[in-house]
Amino acid sequence: MASNMSVEDLARLVDLSIGVPDGIINCNQLYKLLHLLAGGVHDIQEALGASDETVDDADNPLNEPEQLEQICDTFRRHSTALENLDAQMQALADRLTKCCEERQTAEELTDRLAATEEQTKAAIAGLEEQMKANQEAIDERLKLLEEMLANLQRTVDEVKSKTDGVDLERLHEMETSSQAQNELAQDMDALKAQIAELLRERDEMNNIIKELVNEKDEMSAMMTKLCSEKDQLNAMVDKLAAKAGLAGAIESAGTTHQMITDLSCIACDTPVVQRDRDDLPVATPGKGKPKKVVRKLPKSEALTRIKARRAVGGSFTITKPEERILRPVAMSKDPCASSTTSSSSHRD
Repeated sequence: MASNMSVEDLARLVDLSIGVPDGIINCNQLYKLLHLLAGGVHDIQEALGASDETVDDADNPLNEPEQLEQICDTFRRHSTALENLDAQMQALADRLTKCCEERQTAEELTDRLAATEEQTKAAIAGLEEQMKANQEAIDERLKLLEEMLANLQRTVDEVKSKTDGVDLERLHEMETSSQAQNELAQDMDALKAQIAELLRERDEMNNIIKELVNEKDEMSAMMTKLCSEKDQLNAMVDKLAAKAGLAGAIESAGTTHQMITDLSCIACDTPVVQRDRDDLPVATPGKGKPKKVVRKLPKSEALTRIKARRAVGGSFTITKPEERILRPVAMSKDPCASSTTSSSSHRD
């Protein structure tokens, strides 16, 4: 494939290579270097296409079969590496798919738990309203029965008071009144039967209430079990996500160094705010306000720090760890305070 490539194709490849937005490499020097490489490849192609006499007259004769064998070996190694990479990517995709399915199962269990809880609450509320209505009806009936019994008792007392001083002439009237007493007695028996029926209904309501309480306890136990299963599934999902490399630590902008939050300088007690390449404060993902963060410095005598700038040419500086001494501080202050004043002195 390289033997069929022309000089124009190599120049186009060079243009594509320097089009990557990386400000560390000097683009002009890279462009010159790659054009020299393209010219050398063109010379080699011309040398390979020349006659046998030109090859014999050269200072370093080319050994074409050995070079072709080396090229074939290189392509075979690259093909094997690509196959291994495809297998690893497929395994990672399977693990990610499994994690997503288990997370979806946990979400379905959560929805079922929420629906069951809502149904239980609605059933309990309906039973409470029904119990309240039945209690009010029972109270009204008992009140009516008490009034009827009081009236009956007053009638009996009046009859007794009138029969104390009766004479023979009023015996006939007493006989007629005895019929009224019999009717009252029958009414009392009917009222007693109603009272017994109300008491029986009250006992039935108590039994229903006990059954509902037992059912509520069973639902609570089931909800507790579902919550424990949900916690186990969440822990399993988090563990699988951590194995799959999905759970990452907080990192500073443009690097793989972890961040130390809530820090300030020991010398001047000024909050340290790290800023990114656009001179904006870096915040922890998911937070509304910027937080005070700083890149962790490794324990070494000196460290070559490359500035993450997109300017052509790039640059680097030497930073020693003892130049900045940091310590943790409390978050009683505003995280956004002194973010503009300390940007130039504490810029990473």
